[in-house]
Amino acid sequence: MKKITLLLFLAVGSFASAQSLDTLKLDTTNEQRLEDLKVKADAERQQLEAQKEAEKVAKAQQKQAEKELKLKERQQKEAEKAAK
Repeated sequence: MKKITLLLFLAVGSFASAQSLDTLKLDTTNEQRLEDLKVKADAERQQLEAQKEAEKVAKAQQKQAEKELKLKERQQKEAEKAAK
């Protein structure tokens, strides 16, 4: 009877230990997934910021090009007036 009780106790202890290991593995997996999501979110945020900065630079360059075009048109009109 004592042997059966001891074996039963060992089996229950072994099962509990296995459950604990599974829980630890699951916690580790969840932590890794969370870390992966954080890394992905940071990368997406940086990409979005870079895209916004690129759009800002492109818009500034377009404005500068429009100013230069207007200046050239005005200079051309002044040159035409002076030629008359």
